[in-house]
Amino acid sequence: MNIGLCGLPQSGKTTLFSLLTGSHHDPHPGKVEVNVEVTPVVDERLDWLWSLEKKGKLTLAQVTYLDVAGLARGQGGGPVAARFINELRRADALLVVLRAFDDPNVPHPEGSVNPARDLEVFLLELGVADLGAVQTRMGSVGKGVDRGDRKALELAAVEREALGRLARTLEGGGPASAVELTPAEEELIRGLGLLTLKPMIALLNADADGRDLSADTEKFTGEPLVVHGKLEDELTDLEPEEAGPMRREFGLPEGCVQRVVGACYDALGLESFFTTNEKETRAWTLPRGGKALEAAACVHSDIARGFIRAEVAHFEDLRQHGSFAELKRKGLYHTEGKDYLVRDGDVILFRFSV
Repeated sequence: MNIGLCGLPQSGKTTLFSLLTGSHHDPHPGKVEVNVEVTPVVDERLDWLWSLEKKGKLTLAQVTYLDVAGLARGQGGGPVAARFINELRRADALLVVLRAFDDPNVPHPEGSVNPARDLEVFLLELGVADLGAVQTRMGSVGKGVDRGDRKALELAAVEREALGRLARTLEGGGPASAVELTPAEEELIRGLGLLTLKPMIALLNADADGRDLSADTEKFTGEPLVVHGKLEDELTDLEPEEAGPMRREFGLPEGCVQRVVGACYDALGLESFFTTNEKETRAWTLPRGGKALEAAACVHSDIARGFIRAEVAHFEDLRQHGSFAELKRKGLYHTEGKDYLVRDGDVILFRFSV
């Protein structure tokens, strides 16, 4: 899972990037830099599962975070932003950091704190970048196609028509996500990596003065995440016995990093399942609604190819009753075929033959 942190300059993206990855990076205002970190997805369910046997290695799922320089008003179609725009095109989802804090030492590029306006400005800049990519592709689609290749000509015509609809929407200031595309059209334009077609999570980077954020969020179509980036960053330097009381004093919820990861999983429609044996206990990521055969393929292509059955327990049942043996006695350990719909938290043993 690749998540791109982006937004206007001076929004605190790099502070949040450091917080999410446990690394340290200095802010890069005005610089065309890309910070990349791969970090494990902490899941207390996996720790508990490993503790049953305390054998083998523990392997967590991973998320890759990309932190790019801020994209200011008027830069979406410019050469300065080209490099990090291309980096963002490879992201699965965008975490749009919106400034909701006051700091006289860090001037806001738009002159005032207004997250809803900033999101609108930022999305317009992404749209400008997307329009450039669409127009470039429109100029080359179908070129070099053999005039006798009827299928290729038909595909080019389908793509050209889809690109035309996208261009008209983007020219009008709308996002690519507002265009209804057929699965075939989506496949044809997938390589463009259109930014306004990607899942987005709005993240309000707020100060800790307890001010009412309702005015900052009322214009959002969805519920944004609220994170107190500077304070959370400071808390990471404290011992747990010191951080806990301070967190309670400011009314900060636990698990800031886990909340962000959870929002990314939700935006991408992902869920987790687990495998465990004497060699390894591991978390895997699967699209929500995925079947047992797809889960088997995540683990290894040979398991999917020789799939016989999946033996399934659910984590909550396992935690409640304490062992696989007890689940079997209570009829909560069941056998499923390749079309079984995997649930978040399933613990699966795959039986296969190759």
